[in-house]
Amino acid sequence: MSEPTVSEPTVSEGGKEDTVVEAARVGAPAAEAARSWHLTGMHALWGTLPALVMVALTMLPSVAARGSAREQVWVAAAISLVLALVLAVRRPLTVEVSVRRQHYMQGLTQLGVYVAWAYAWEPVAAFAPMIAIQLAFAFQMDALVAWWRREPWRVGFGPVPVILSINLFLWFRDEVFGWQLVMVALCYLAKHVIAWRRDGQRRHVFNPSSFGLAVISFGLIALGASDLTYGRAIALTQESAPDFIFALFALGLVVQLQFRVVLVTASAAVSTWLLGAIFLRVTGVYVFATTDIPAAVFLGMLLLVTDPSTSPQGRTAKLLFGAAYGALVLASFPVLEAMGSLGWYDKLLPVPLLNLLVRRFEGWGAALDARRARPPGPSSSARNLVHVASWAAVFGLLVLTHAVGKGHPGRDITFWQRACDEDRWNACTTYFNLLTSECDAGRGPACHNLGVELLERQRRGQAVPPGREPERYLQRACAAGVEPSCMLLRTLAGGATAGMMGPPLPGELPEAAGDPLAGRGRACDEGEAEACGALAAIHERGGPGIAPDPARALELYRKACTLGSASACSSAAAMEMRKGEGADREAARTAFERACELGDGTGCTNLAGMYLMGDGVPVDQAKAAELNDRACGLQLGIACARLADAYTKGMGVEPDLERARELAAQACTHGFVPACPPGG
Repeated sequence: MSEPTVSEPTVSEGGKEDTVVEAARVGAPAAEAARSWHLTGMHALWGTLPALVMVALTMLPSVAARGSAREQVWVAAAISLVLALVLAVRRPLTVEVSVRRQHYMQGLTQLGVYVAWAYAWEPVAAFAPMIAIQLAFAFQMDALVAWWRREPWRVGFGPVPVILSINLFLWFRDEVFGWQLVMVALCYLAKHVIAWRRDGQRRHVFNPSSFGLAVISFGLIALGASDLTYGRAIALTQESAPDFIFALFALGLVVQLQFRVVLVTASAAVSTWLLGAIFLRVTGVYVFATTDIPAAVFLGMLLLVTDPSTSPQGRTAKLLFGAAYGALVLASFPVLEAMGSLGWYDKLLPVPLLNLLVRRFEGWGAALDARRARPPGPSSSARNLVHVASWAAVFGLLVLTHAVGKGHPGRDITFWQRACDEDRWNACTTYFNLLTSECDAGRGPACHNLGVELLERQRRGQAVPPGREPERYLQRACAAGVEPSCMLLRTLAGGATAGMMGPPLPGELPEAAGDPLAGRGRACDEGEAEACGALAAIHERGGPGIAPDPARALELYRKACTLGSASACSSAAAMEMRKGEGADREAARTAFERACELGDGTGCTNLAGMYLMGDGVPVDQAKAAELNDRACGLQLGIACARLADAYTKGMGVEPDLERARELAAQACTHGFVPACPPGG
């Protein structure tokens, strides 16, 4: 079979209406609805309606609270209105309504993805008005570029999957939100202007959303400006969202049953999996650390490379195309990570290159098909069902082998600890990153383990990653109520070294030489609060040869609290609350109050939580805000963040968005990483 005749991509100068090319949907007609109007003079100003919608959306309180982001939207809307006025004077506007099933099916599926993601990450819902603004701007850009080129403005659901797609991968921070709109503009300039002819029809060369994402990504990398975005946070939250990849698989089936795109996704997944297995055999570590196919990469396989207009035709060509995407993603990830934790760009950068090579893939596929005779097969609809069923079987195999999901071996931190000790490729960096991620998520034991590991490496004279002081993580663990971290900090403050104390190991608690109970038991009997607290921690979690004894631990925490240990008061209250329905909430409240009085910020903010939720006490939002204010003054970052939320929502205090922003900055300064902008 000869290679399809396709011209080189060109920048078209307009002048005649393009042929509408519908996606390859099983049994679909080219267009499902079409009506058109020819607007001249003032009537042509209907083409400015999306810009007016943008301005209207900025009146929402949640958008107004974003400060400079709203002003940047106004600028974009104003520029759009000026351009529309200029065009209205010079030429008419043809509006054509064209509703295509491809677009609204993709949009509905993507909305399902957002629901699953928003369930795990609250900022998704908060960002929804900004996505709506981008959608209005996409309609406006589509109108302006079509108007400029004397083409019909085809109004339908087309912008919906484009905007929902780019926002699944990249958000700009509020102070530079204008670049988000620049990215949208790039999508539509590429869609209308950069085109070629394939099989006698004019088509855009690049997937619009992937073009905008890739161009902006290359710019951010070149300028070292990735911290202006939430791209890394997006990828991390999608990976950590419960069962997110299974939701993606299920939602993907909806589209795959309607459109013949499953071969691209399936071959990309298999390629990534197999090449990752080879990488593991060679280096002894996993490329993506905790999974063989990250959720964000899986999203790319479902959304970015499956556009029928910019991907190849033919089964073999699709298989080659998808396999190439998987290989490029896997190859780019280690390189990008080595450049400074930029691995989250991996699924964005390869797509435009693959779009440019579409005709090559079609030629390679045709050449391979020509070498073997193919007997008459089932109809395209039946064949697609077979392909989807085969893909479901492959995904089931990925799950059973723990290539995806919670059972992946890389999720076991001890794997990376051993790999680091054995000096496998990049293992130590990955190990520290995983511990840091757990610590940043607010897990006190992870902060403790990270601090202890860093101390141990310092003791052995090994290099510690820059900016990762052990004391920083121990302080966060202590603030989270991990008593051994508090003890270790006091020991370090007294001039001891990790070597003098004996190296505490990750996953274990620091303990005194010899019997860990005897010496501390005597000191506790003699009225030393710290000894009672340390003894309680050992009984709570257990240790070498010591079984956990929660009842004894609670008794000792209460004794240490009575003797004046603020952290022990917090620990006693926390243990009581963990009993659930059987908890003595009055005892917990009293212990938290005592901790707060003794200067423990954790006790203050936990007590605030009880008043906020009405958990054993009357609901009192003002009291909760007062307690979080005190805890924030004690430099507890999470309390500052909670107080910022109160000022944002007017919970117990008068709404004050400026004060909320100040408190969010304090939360970041005091070590509450979720309040920090990415890279900040």
